[in-house]
Amino acid sequence: MTALFTDVDLLDRHTCEISWGDGSTTPGMLLEAAPGRPGTCTGSHAYQDNLPAGTGQNQYQVRISVTDDSSLPATVADGLGVRVMNVAPVISGITLPVEPILVGTEVTITATITDPGGRDSHICTISWGDGSPDTLVSAPTPRPAPRATPILRPPSTR
Repeated sequence: MTALFTDVDLLDRHTCEISWGDGSTTPGMLLEAAPGRPGTCTGSHAYQDNLPAGTGQNQYQVRISVTDDSSLPATVADGLGVRVMNVAPVISGITLPVEPILVGTEVTITATITDPGGRDSHICTISWGDGSPDTLVSAPTPRPAPRATPILRPPSTR
């Protein structure tokens, strides 16, 4: 994100700050103005989640402020809307038995879930494919999914 600013006193030095609307504020990278050219305040930010949880997206209001060396602040940009979309988690590192197993034997399946939304939590659904009910496992990010050890049943004959 970049904001332009001007100052009638070309000898002033400036600082800039960006409030990202999610409670975080960072200093911006500043390029001073020159005759006939505005100064710039630039910054970037990675949003950790789309709060409140459970929504597919959220709107944040960004504010960019520039202060000169006389401590005179100016808001360069106020209320810039940034829409943050939720990103789907990725399941990887799935491990399960590769050899045939006997009916009634416990099976452990593990998987790793990664999600750039560091505050998300997840519910994993394991469908066993043998007619038994699905298993639901709560899996907070970024830890591996908890182990599920149900007992396999023989396929039902209908």
